[in-house]
Amino acid sequence: MISDIFKIFLIGSLAFVPILIWGYIFSYIDNSTLNSRRFVSWIIAGWFSVVPVLYSEQIYSFFSASFLNIFELIWTNWNFLYVIISLFFLTLIIATILFLTSLIFFKWSFDIFKIYWKNLVWISIFILIFAILNKIIPNIWFLDMSISSPASIWKNVFNTLGLIILYYIIIWLVEEISKHFSFLPSSITEIDSVQKWVLLATFIALGFGFIENILYLYNISIDRWVISGDFATTLIFRSIFSLFVHIFCGVIVWLYFSKAYLFFGKNFYFYTKTFLFWLLFSITLHAIFDISLTLWFTPIIFIYAIYGYLYITKTFYKEEI
Repeated sequence: MISDIFKIFLIGSLAFVPILIWGYIFSYIDNSTLNSRRFVSWIIAGWFSVVPVLYSEQIYSFFSASFLNIFELIWTNWNFLYVIISLFFLTLIIATILFLTSLIFFKWSFDIFKIYWKNLVWISIFILIFAILNKIIPNIWFLDMSISSPASIWKNVFNTLGLIILYYIIIWLVEEISKHFSFLPSSITEIDSVQKWVLLATFIALGFGFIENILYLYNISIDRWVISGDFATTLIFRSIFSLFVHIFCGVIVWLYFSKAYLFFGKNFYFYTKTFLFWLLFSITLHAIFDISLTLWFTPIIFIYAIYGYLYITKTFYKEEI
């Protein structure tokens, strides 16, 4: 028990170092009185984005709802309707928990409440798109090829290219909606410049990265000493490249959500098209990154690092949204 507590404390300390470094780089811009509360709320949101992935088996078993385990459903290519119901309730649970949590940190208005739940309805459209993909992808012959380094969530082993694609889409859907629903109550009222959007995207990534690193690193260190080759490699990789991809994809989502919110807020069609397209684009970018690494295509790291840096720098120095 004491050794586990010490291990968690050590992992938490190591995981916080890159947060301090990245945070220092950007913090000089943020003079908002809400910045500390935002960071705490985003750490909580990060928890709720990672836990449903790493501990899905126990969560669904606890509620006697294993038949709605989304990873089980896509692994077995199960009923179309079950996939929709599973993803919708997973999204609803995350949005509700983050809504209740945000009441502790931020003041709510009726306008924010409407935006919050309106976005939940629009994300349901993406859920429908995923359910369709879940039926199509397994039937594409070249996506049925086996891969040498499969991903697994408990007994569910995703060992073909098609299953890996579906697996990572789910992970980044959960993560992006968690970021989005934690962002709305904390920052929607402060849309005043592109620089602020880049800054907020960065801090959200840091909050998520902190709790993600703790949970992933703890899983690696189970039944072994903390300091190991796998542990050190994972810590370095997640502290630099994973956090950067979080920032990159976050900037894309919130920049174009801001455009949808400011320019098309009263036009259902253009709002939906703008928001969902760039949400899908961000999730696709994130999934491509992880799928490429799963297939040992490591040059993707440098491609994302170079293009992401250029994109964020260009975006940051725009004068208007």
